[in-house]
Amino acid sequence: MDKTAIMEIRKRTGAGLSLCKKAAIENEGDIEKAVRWIGAQGAAIASSKGGRSTGEGRVGSYVHSLNPKLCAIVDLACETDFVARTDAFIVFADDLAKHVVAYKPDYLDEDSLPKDFKKELIDGFLKKAEEEGKPENVRQKIADGRFNKWKAENCFMDQIWIKDPEEKMTVKQAVEAQVAVIKENIKVRAFVFMEAGGSVTVSQKI
Repeated sequence: MDKTAIMEIRKRTGAGLSLCKKAAIENEGDIEKAVRWIGAQGAAIASSKGGRSTGEGRVGSYVHSLNPKLCAIVDLACETDFVARTDAFIVFADDLAKHVVAYKPDYLDEDSLPKDFKKELIDGFLKKAEEEGKPENVRQKIADGRFNKWKAENCFMDQIWIKDPEEKMTVKQAVEAQVAVIKENIKVRAFVFMEAGGSVTVSQKI
């Protein structure tokens, strides 16, 4: 198996070498399929462990290296103190904070949106589709698509993961890939973005 492909899969997912090698073998060396395979493994594990308590964790942090006025912290939860102290978990938490500084999301995820605000957004997209003369039977689909695009720009978990150079993996999928590695339920509970002398953005699980 091509070692270059395995290292690229590891770079993009943060998964361990053994899992990346298995992903490469299962997908016949296709990097894109292997990345999605690891994400799917994590999603399945996350689903099976979703009800388990995440009472441990750590705060990831990042201060912009060129503009120290910008910083972020992320509350990353896990099940055990042992996992919270591992290098992989610590690095991932800090990478999440780095992502927040780079992309400056306004909300954690769709569930953290105020219900009235979400309704206003979708109603606005429906009205725009109507004003554009779109057929009535496709307006909802168009509005949903525009809402998903809005989420990809404004919701942390729906944004493209900063560590994926191919821009294929979302933050949510990056978290699921870590679940596949750790074999433990992990969740992003909150983030804070701060600009010294300026704005502060806080969003958390509701």
